[in-house]
Parts: sequence; C-alpha cells; structure tokens
Amino acid sequence: MNVRTTPFACTLLILIACGLFPKVAAAQSTGTECTSVLEAIVQSVGDETGKGLGDQSHKRTVELERQYLTFCQAHMRGDDYVSHLYTLANALNRDNQHQEAMGMANNCLQIGGYDLPCLYEKAVALLFLGRKSEAKPIIEMSLSLGAMTQLDVSAKEKLRELHESMPRMTAHGGSWSPLNQIRAGVPLKRDRGTFVVPVQINGAITLNFTIDSGAVDVTLPADVFSTLRRTGSITDADISGERTYVLANGLKTKSVTFTIRSLRVGDHVVENVRGSVTPAQGSLLLGQTFLERFKSWSFNNTKHQLVLEPQ
Repeated sequence: MNVRTTPFACTLLILIACGLFPKVAAAQSTGTECTSVLEAIVQSVGDETGKGLGDQSHKRTVELERQYLTFCQAHMRGDDYVSHLYTLANALNRDNQHQEAMGMANNCLQIGGYDLPCLYEKAVALLFLGRKSEAKPIIEMSLSLGAMTQLDVSAKEKLRELHESMPRMTAHGGSWSPLNQIRAGVPLKRDRGTFVVPVQINGAITLNFTIDSGAVDVTLPADVFSTLRRTGSITDADISGERTYVLANGLKTKSVTFTIRSLRVGDHVVENVRGSVTPAQGSLLLGQTFLERFKSWSFNNTKHQLVLEPQ
C-alpha cells in the first residue's frame, strides 16, 4: 500500500491505533503532570519500608512507574530511564511478579550495561524462580565490579549478602526467601511511652508486641489467646501442654504452651514458634523463642526500627 497516495488508509490506521492503544496514542504528559507522578512514586517507595511482600504499596509503585515510563520519557534526564526501570523491577519483585521483574531487569541491563542495582534485581528474581545456577554467576560477577554511586554501594552490599546466603538457600530448599535474608529494619510504633512492633499471627491477625529478651516465649494474655481460639486462628492441635516458668520475682507459675504456626514481622516470617499464655490483661511479648531464630537483633534508635539479621 502506498500511504502517500492513500490518505484515507493512513487516517484509518491512526484511528485503529488510537482505538486499540488509547493511552499510547495520547500525547506525552506535561512536565507538571510528570512531576506529580514522580512525587507519588517517591511517596509510594517510602511507604514500602518494612512492608511485607505483596503489600499494596508495591502494587502502587508498579502502577506509577509504568505510567511514568510510558508518558514521561520526554522529561527524563541522563540515566533517569535506567533508574526507573530498576525501581519498577524492585517493586515487581516485592509484589511477587518475579518473571516480570527479571524481564524489566534485562531491559535495564541492555541499556545500562553492568548496572549493579539491576543485576541485583535480576539475581533476586532468578532465586525466587528457583534458577539458582543462573543467579550464582551473576552475583559472583557483580561482586567484581566497582561501585560508583551510593546506589551501587547499597546494591553491592545486598549482592554480597545474597552470595553469603547461597549455602543456606541450598540447605533450606524451597522455604528460602532472598528478600528475607537481607538485613532490614522493621518500623516500630510508639504505644503509651514504649515502642511496639506489629506482628502477624498465623497469617490471620496483626497485633502490637513489645520486644522482651527476658521473656522465654512469645507470650499472649489469656484474653487475647481466647479470642484467637474462638476465631480459629489457634486450634486444639496447636496446644502442646503446660510448662512451669520462674517469674522475675522468683515465683513459679504454670502456663499453657502452644505452637504458633507462623509469625510475620516486616518481611521476616518465622514458623513453628513456641508460645505461652499469661494472665488476662497482660502484655504481648516477643520473647526468645522468636528472637533466637535470628543471628542477631538490635534497635536502630535513630530510625526507630527493629533490625533483624537472619541466621
């Protein structure tokens, strides 16, 4: 078809394109609109701190980055395009869209060459997809590269932690999660003069716990324990019996013990944790049966975070 002599056909093609791809056919967004989207991305990424995989903030970041990359290319400067591809790959990994994340990381690497943040996201995606033999050489090669920017330094440190975690990944099989191996801070909340951390119990309910290294178990007050039993979050099969505990004042007491099938704190999930019941109206305590499952734990007083380092 000679489009120079068939204006009607050309017009028809344009109309079809606009009908099939209305957003793509539309003009690029204005600078003001792109600035607004960029601010929303920054806010969304900030909201992701300490959130679990699949949190809505990750989905929001994916949506915003796709919008920015589609309509705001004309307003990007220098390496902005590669940076946004990396942010999109990171959000996709955190939203459990690992195949998509790997594709986005590959796009990033085709443009940016040996870009450390994108190499990290590709390695994480491959590990989640069970392709360890492909991830290993990428991680090892990345560690030999120089880090120019602060983002490179951070990515290289995460790649080093992934490399150190590889033996444990093999030992733990499918339960190993790359993102859960990274040392990360979990935001604390202030509650009546003390700091507490949100903890999800058995994937069902989230409650605020006080971190107490002096408590032997993860402890629940009797009233909370009863509520969880009524709702089926804790069943008869989870109850293991009774134990005698020595209190801080030297007195001995017996408590019902039970197994918590899973505890989620931030991105960290610990399974089969022993818990015990304290008298009603007591505190919810995150004790040693949870804390001892980590190599170390500490408080970041500047950022008000609980820092957990996996074994």
